[in-house]
Amino acid sequence: MLSRADIFDGRIRSRQHWGFLRYSGDLMTAGVSLARADLKPRIASYSFPNFLRHMSATVASRATLKSLLSKIGKKVHTPSIHAESFLPVIAYMHAQEPERISGFYGLEEKETEFLEKFLPKGVGVKKPEKKKEEKTEEAKAEKKHEEKKEENAEGKKEEKKEEKKTEATKKEEPPKKQPHARHSKLSEFF
Repeated sequence: MLSRADIFDGRIRSRQHWGFLRYSGDLMTAGVSLARADLKPRIASYSFPNFLRHMSATVASRATLKSLLSKIGKKVHTPSIHAESFLPVIAYMHAQEPERISGFYGLEEKETEFLEKFLPKGVGVKKPEKKKEEKTEEAKAEKKHEEKKEENAEGKKEEKKEEKKTEATKKEEPPKKQPHARHSKLSEFF
């Protein structure tokens, strides 16, 4: 329809017959909309941008990664962008000695969990002992310590009793005369 309207515009210019203008205008406006084969109007579907949805869903993991990389970068003396290449190695070392690596890099619990994602396949993480076991071990150690205290207290009581007995025997015996310092050598001869 637009091409037919363009033909009428060309005739208007060449013949200077402005009566064709009403045909040209009708063909450009209503003619185009009526020329569609399917008359069902399409409704544009609007939705939230997928990029922003993805970025908002991963904000926590990205923050954890950023803090992890900055801590590694400070210890390895590289920018945090380049510290990402060290993640598999540090993850492997953390799997072998978790307490040592966490202490050295100052890693938090979230960061250590995030670090496990970078482990090579087939490598297991040594889990620290459960707190219940630690508590029972601490309780056992405390019991042993209390028993030792009681034994020491009983031993001290017995020592005091023995000291009193020895003091009592000392009081009963008369003191022995000590030879004078000058005469001590002479007493060997006599």
